[in-house]
Amino acid sequence: MQKLMPLSPGFFATDIEIDYLQPVVVGDHVRMQGRRLLSMYPQGDTCRGAARSSPGSRRSSTSVLETGRAHTRGNVISTYRHPSKSE
Repeated sequence: MQKLMPLSPGFFATDIEIDYLQPVVVGDHVRMQGRRLLSMYPQGDTCRGAARSSPGSRRSSTSVLETGRAHTRGNVISTYRHPSKSE
């Protein structure tokens, strides 16, 4: 079977919360502004069935980040909150 998609470092995103604070119109230039860590919590071992104290088992964690989007004029137009998992 032929592989249709090339390898990529992409990701799958869920549970994104967006607060829209101001309207955006055609011609606006939008940029990302700041990133803030809201929370972080452990998820468990990444190796199936591995004991927590066993050598070679790794812990993973999930963090929730908040990022703003702003006009080039500096007005914040929206905030994004999204989880990020690290292993």
